[in-house]
Amino acid sequence: PGTGYAWHEAVFSVISGANHKAAQEKLLEAVTSVYEQFRADIERQYGYIERRLEVQLKAPRPETRLQFGDAGLELVIRYPVQIRKESDMDEQVTRKVLDLIQAQPDVQAAVSGSPKIRAAIRG
Repeated sequence: PGTGYAWHEAVFSVISGANHKAAQEKLLEAVTSVYEQFRADIERQYGYIERRLEVQLKAPRPETRLQFGDAGLELVIRYPVQIRKESDMDEQVTRKVLDLIQAQPDVQAAVSGSPKIRAAIRG
């Protein structure tokens, strides 16, 4: 609340027995490269909230986690998006991730199906 950014997630199904750690690092790097284009505006909003609340908070940045999902193991990369530019950011993340999967056989061998991008709603 009070900011112009939200969180989205890129979700990948992980193939059992694959080197998910290497894929995780490369996919995070791809998402972070897109985030870097928008980072200054997001951090400016973050700074405003931090000053307004007079509390020190951790700056928003992309982060990963491995979790069990309905279809098995999932790799989730959570990243902040500017609300006014969320569709542009999501499209850039999609293109960057698809290019990476096509270009890197080790990443391709670690994920299955199509990645999904969704809003990260926490209740």
